[in-house]
Order: sequence, then structure tokens, then C-alpha cells
Amino acid sequence: MALARRKFILLLSAIGIALFLVYVPFFLHLDGLTLRIWDEARMASNSLHMYLTGELLVPHFEGRPDMWCTKPPVLLWLQLGFMKLLGIEEVALRLPSALSGLFICVLLIYMSRNELHTYYPGILATLILATSMGFVGWHGVRTGDYDILLSFSTLFYLYQFYLYLSEYDPRRMSKYFYLFLGGVAFAFWVKGVAALIFLPVLVPFVAIKKPREFGSLRFWVACIVTGLVAISYYFIREAVNPGYLEAVYQNEIGGRLLDAVEGHGHPFGYYISALPARLGGWVWFFIPAAAYLMFFGTGKEPMISALFTSAAVWYLLVVSSAQTKLPWYDIPTFPLIAFVTSLGVFRIFSDFLLKVHLRKYLIPFMALFILGTGFKPYSRMYDTVFKPKEYSWDRDYYRLTYFLRDKIRNDEKLEDHILVDTVYCAHNKFYMNWMNHEGSSIDFAHRMKYIVPGKKYIIHQGNVNDYIQTQFRVRLLEEDHNVKRYEILERKDP
Repeated sequence: MALARRKFILLLSAIGIALFLVYVPFFLHLDGLTLRIWDEARMASNSLHMYLTGELLVPHFEGRPDMWCTKPPVLLWLQLGFMKLLGIEEVALRLPSALSGLFICVLLIYMSRNELHTYYPGILATLILATSMGFVGWHGVRTGDYDILLSFSTLFYLYQFYLYLSEYDPRRMSKYFYLFLGGVAFAFWVKGVAALIFLPVLVPFVAIKKPREFGSLRFWVACIVTGLVAISYYFIREAVNPGYLEAVYQNEIGGRLLDAVEGHGHPFGYYISALPARLGGWVWFFIPAAAYLMFFGTGKEPMISALFTSAAVWYLLVVSSAQTKLPWYDIPTFPLIAFVTSLGVFRIFSDFLLKVHLRKYLIPFMALFILGTGFKPYSRMYDTVFKPKEYSWDRDYYRLTYFLRDKIRNDEKLEDHILVDTVYCAHNKFYMNWMNHEGSSIDFAHRMKYIVPGKKYIIHQGNVNDYIQTQFRVRLLEEDHNVKRYEILERKDP
């Protein structure tokens, strides 16, 4: 009972510290920017369809089963749940990512205190993540994408795997082993095959630390059952949505691994060279810190650093070998790199102060070090998220989403309008469908040839505006920069 109370108090402390550190970068003005095109808007459209129709098994886009977004639906279900609680809005769609980022930091601080008996490595790792543009920005904690939820679930199962390796009491070892397998299954339901990339590097650790497990029937049965649970969604969906497995192969395995899908081909060193910009200058200390911990670390430090370092390096090698490379594929390694780096820095300072007989000043020294190194990047992150701004080249591109969102927030209805957009525009369609749910009646047209007299149109593309001005006599109903609302009166004379 005393141990359970201690762990509960530790968990509350970790939550409190993490929330204090990450509230600004992770949660402040989470709805400042409208939904981003491509993945975030696509996920939001899938979730909105679930919200409006109650169809939970097969995500739909534009009224058809979505065969481009083929991941299992855990993220969509979480977004649906928050929409049920908060209504249709950006915060509801982004909270799963923001909370996953918070849980990552809670877990890092909890691990630091529980395994190493000090908060400082976990706090420093949290600050590294909270000031990392790769972790906070595009496809990070402030957008409704898969990657941060995947990062939390993989960090969770790697930590449970570490506890399993470190434990020799049969009952506790079984508990951690099952939690590890449960984490693997959950991670698979988050982002499919990507969740399994870490697993091959774990096999040597079992062979070294728990070789008898390979001869255990319980071990293999549990692994097989976990695998069946993990892939069950794929076969259930294939039964109701034929062709789904082929789409999964193209989108998640063969297509992206063997070919540069949608032009996202980059050299092998793409992720390694991008790490300093995405994770920050701390990444330069990662390998030296890992080496120092493995040779000079004390207690549990060598084991946890060896596991996390091996996992991060292996993951980067795998995604670097794939032909399709997208910037955010490296995010699951960030918590591992941040934790090992922070732990190595703490150990080096601790050993140095011990050597010069100043060990008693370690706590104030680390506090000052964290404050000194974290203040400037944290302030820069605060400036970034306090009033989120569009890049200059994106202002016109996203203007229509702000126009439509303002109509929703002002409870302004648009009746019998047609929104014209001639390119892929999941973000614009999401806000159009949201407006229709709130009482507007807006149809969609993807070709200029559908523009005819007697109707009202919402347009934002320059080429569409030029076509209308050339072909028709119009009445301008409303204008907001490049967004215009027209009533088409008649065709001009040939």
C-alpha cells in the first residue's frame, strides 16, 4: 500500500511538472491556425464523417471509403470523442496530439524519478522536446496527426520492455511483459506497420537478458495473440471494404519502402542531417552522452541508455533506408534521444562535481543549468505559439479556411452557395461541411465549367476569379483579400 501511494504521488508530481513546462508550447492557442491541408485535414474529414454518420469502422472521404488514409482508426476515434465533448472545432481535433505530447513528457519525468531517483534528466528532456520545432510544429503536438500519438505509444512499450528486462520476480516480470505487448498492439492500431519498426532491435536484448524466454510456450503464445489482436482491424475492414489490404500494402509497406511516393524521395542521410534543426542543438550531445552512460553510468543508467540509443539509431536507419521520406517520420526517436542526452549530461555533471568535491551543489547547479539553457528557446517558442501566424506564402492559400471559420464563429449562415476549388482541398471541404452542419447550404464544384448564371459562388483561386470576370457579369457580395463571394448574373456577350 505504501509503495502504491508513493508511485501515485510520483505520478501526480510528474504530471504537475510536465504540465507546467509544456502548457505554453503544447496547448496555448491550439486553435490559432486553421487545419493544415493533407494529413491533418484528411484525418479531420474522416473524423467529421464519423461524427455526422456514426460510421466508426471505415473512414470515409468525399462520401467513399478512404483508401489513401489506411491507418487503423484509433486517432479518429479519439478525435471523435473530443468532438462529442467539445463540439466540432480545431481544439477537439488536435487534443489527442497535444495530450500525447504531455503524456510523453510525464512518462520521461516519471522514468527519471522512478528509475534514476532524480527529476532533472526528465525535466531537461521535457524542455528539449518543448522547445523543438520538429516535435511541436508540423505533424507535431499542435496538429491533428498520427505521429505524436505513435511516439507516446512506442515510448510506453519501450519503457515497459525495459522494466521487463530489469525485473526477475516472475509475477512482476509477467506484468511488464503483458504491458509491453499491450503497448505494441495499441501502437499498431495507431499507425500500423510503423509501430513495429522498433521491435527487431529488442530481440538481442531478450537473447542477452532473458534467453530462457525463447523456450517458453507462454512467451510465444502471448506474442502470437498480440499479433492477431494487432492485425485484426485489417482483416475486419477488408471483409467490409474489399481492396483495403492492397491499399495498405501500397501506402504503408511496399509502395513507400520501395518507391518514392508522391515525389518524397530524398538521400539516405536526410533524417540525420535534419536532426539539429528539428530537435535542436542538443542532438550533438546524443552519441557522446550515450557512450559515456554505457561505459561510466551507474545503476540502471547503462541498460536504459543502451536500449533507448539502440532503438533510436535502428529506427533512423530503417526510415532512412525507405525510398519515401517525409520530415516527420523521425519524431518517434525524439523522446529517446532527448532522454539519453539529458541523462548523459546529468551523469557527466554529477561525476565532475564529485571529482572536484562539489557534489553537494549538484541540485542547484542542474537547476541553474536547465534554467539557463532552456530560457531562450522556451521564450522563442512562446513567441511562436502566443499569436500563431501564417507564413507569408501561406496567407492567401489558407485565407478561405479563416473566412469560413469566421462565418461559423459569428453564427452567419450562407444559403444556396457553391464553393469552387479546382485542386485537392480537404481543408476547405472540412470547413464547408462544418458550416453545412451548422445550418448553411453550400455545395462544392471542382471545375470552372460548372459555374453558371443565377447562382452564388465562393471562390479563392486567382484563375477562377479571372475566369468569372472574363465570362460573366457579376455582383460582388463580399470580399476578404483573395476570397470573394459572387452572384453570377449573366454571361457576357461572346
